[in-house]
Amino acid sequence: MSVASYERESSISQCCRLIHPASINGPPTAGKGRTLAIIGLGFMPAAANGLQPNGQAPISSTNKEITSLIRSYDLDTPLFSPPRRLRIEEIPEIVNDYRIAARNAIEAGFDGVELHAAHGCLIEQFLKDQCDDRTDEYGESLENRC
Repeated sequence: MSVASYERESSISQCCRLIHPASINGPPTAGKGRTLAIIGLGFMPAAANGLQPNGQAPISSTNKEITSLIRSYDLDTPLFSPPRRLRIEEIPEIVNDYRIAARNAIEAGFDGVELHAAHGCLIEQFLKDQCDDRTDEYGESLENRC
């Protein structure tokens, strides 16, 4: 499901209705024992081999290849396709994609969003100095990477 390309009667809205069918028209009521619907937002990790649209390379903070290998008939075979480093001008577009997805999730009836920043997802790639080897305003110091 894509929250970035939200439609009012989308599967995202339907999913939210299953969690709490009567709450689509308003914010959660505190203390009523109501289940909150929270959706996680995140870009696929660089290790999401074969899951990118149109066979594109996964996007990342770096273009370093992931070094994990699988063994097949005593031959080392790369498990992951090399990622594509985001260009500086693409990063504000990614931030805007998160903003749009968060707004769409709330409009679809979710009570909140979580930015998924673990397990190699895009945000984590920028935060980890083992992965982020950028030398521009999105790299090097921790302040730049945050």
